[in-house]
Amino acid sequence: MALVFSAIISVFLSGCAAMRPIQHVEKLPKTNKVVIGEIILFKDLKDKKQVASAHPDYQKVAGLYKAELVRELNKKGFLIQDMADGESLVLKTKINNYPAPLGGLLGILAMGLVIARVEVYINDELVYTFEEAANTTLGFPGKLQLRWRVVPQVAKRLKRQFFP
Repeated sequence: MALVFSAIISVFLSGCAAMRPIQHVEKLPKTNKVVIGEIILFKDLKDKKQVASAHPDYQKVAGLYKAELVRELNKKGFLIQDMADGESLVLKTKINNYPAPLGGLLGILAMGLVIARVEVYINDELVYTFEEAANTTLGFPGKLQLRWRVVPQVAKRLKRQFFP
């Protein structure tokens, strides 16, 4: 019984669905300068239900994502800039926050998904695309999973691919 419970908890806390990273140029630039660009939030997995930037949900999720990303990138040694120069990475992010569906016999065990799809630009040229994702449940909503799981993975990948 303990093994089953620990397996269920590990599935809830782990990331699951993410695409393979795509490198759009032959050689990735090495830089420690980052500009956090636009953040788009969707309430579904198919990019159809976009949340307006004035909506309170957008303010909470996008604000948390940006603040946590700044904190994580600073810890990794990146310099966060307000304006891009010729050497800055510009990050554009789409966040899909699909909450766990409620109801039904197993509603308490239902899982949703939070995905951050990051496009990395330098000099207005797309150089790298990747996703990080995590499962969400009633006890671990998208905001928590963004903070604990997704943002640290985004920062880790950026450091591995771009840090000089």
